[in-house]
Amino acid sequence: MILITQGRRTGRAHRVDLWFVHEAGRLYLMAYARRHGRGTDWYQNLRHGRRAVVEVGDRRYEAAWERIEDPAGMLVQITALFTLKYGRQMVASYYAETKRHPVCLRIAPHP
Repeated sequence: MILITQGRRTGRAHRVDLWFVHEAGRLYLMAYARRHGRGTDWYQNLRHGRRAVVEVGDRRYEAAWERIEDPAGMLVQITALFTLKYGRQMVASYYAETKRHPVCLRIAPHP
């Protein structure tokens, strides 16, 4: 999927290709925390602006960042869903031993 956020400093569209899982009107992602712990640019933009556009194939959705009450528990759940979708080896190669932030987006069709 492509996530399009608005740059928190520049205001320009910031596009990034990400892995995701979908459940009941929500998309779940995992943001790399980086060494400083604050997360990648797209994650910071999303937390700042709270809104984004998501493209999955030829479909577009409005997305709203949703706070996660239990980040540690949700990270375990998202990792399990990623493993089902992408496979144990792929998830281990990209996500093992890296600090991640779980991300939840509520989605609705883009007008």
